[in-house]
Amino acid sequence: MNELADAENERERKYYLEKFSLYDEVLKNATLDNFETPTEKEAEKLAFARRICREWSEGARNNIVLQGEAGTGKSHLAFAMVKALSEYTKEIAIFINVTDLLMKIKADFSQEEFLVNKIASAKFLVLDDLGMEKDSEWSFTILYNILNKRSNTIITTNLISADIQKRYGRPFMSRLMKGVDKDHLMVFNDLTNKRKQYF
Repeated sequence: MNELADAENERERKYYLEKFSLYDEVLKNATLDNFETPTEKEAEKLAFARRICREWSEGARNNIVLQGEAGTGKSHLAFAMVKALSEYTKEIAIFINVTDLLMKIKADFSQEEFLVNKIASAKFLVLDDLGMEKDSEWSFTILYNILNKRSNTIITTNLISADIQKRYGRPFMSRLMKGVDKDHLMVFNDLTNKRKQYF
């Protein structure tokens, strides 16, 4: 019986990470081990990610903010972190691109409550590219309701804190920054661009 339950839990864990999650296909194979570290700055980011994974696997409850320019590896590292955490703890982890989530809900509003509740209840969560979505009271409410119900969320964003507070307001900012201090915030500027260079 335990083996059956374990097998079902493993199927559910993989489903939510691999199928339910909303992410760019290029992230599918992202791991901590294949995060490239050509400079000391990238190596510092990887060490940060491994430390957070260790803290969270030991029961720490706080959010993490990865802030910086596009193409610097924030999404790769965030996906790799929740993947590693899910594999180690056997808990549910979900990666959600914010814009993709809002588009999915708009395509079928009957899913809104289910999606928000399922995402909010995941043990580990990534909200990717916060600030890239179209600004509206509706989208703000969706994101606030997710953040308000949980911790252990990794938020990736191009926005600085002042812009986040101006756009979303102080109550939203306080939920996002739950447990975030200088040891749980990583800025990704001035890193090697991870995206394909065309010219």
